[in-house]
Amino acid sequence: MHLGWVAYMFVNAVFWWWWEFRLRLITTWSFPLYAFVLANAFQIYLICAVFFPSDIAPFRGFKEYFMARRRWFFGMLLAWLATDLFDT
Repeated sequence: MHLGWVAYMFVNAVFWWWWEFRLRLITTWSFPLYAFVLANAFQIYLICAVFFPSDIAPFRGFKEYFMARRRWFFGMLLAWLATDLFDT
């Protein structure tokens, strides 16, 4: 389950960067646009950071860790998907 979600986020991150590559065509950037793109990238980073803890010792494995953090993961995923929908 853990590796499935990791693969899902990896594919999402790659496709997000591919989509954002079109922003190279924007000649004049505003700060709100820059902040929006930066915040969107930060959201992806935070979701991925939830997958790999600095210390897994308190848990019996990644499955137990994921189940303990699933509300954070799904909450951040929903927020990112809403942001991505706005971006699209």
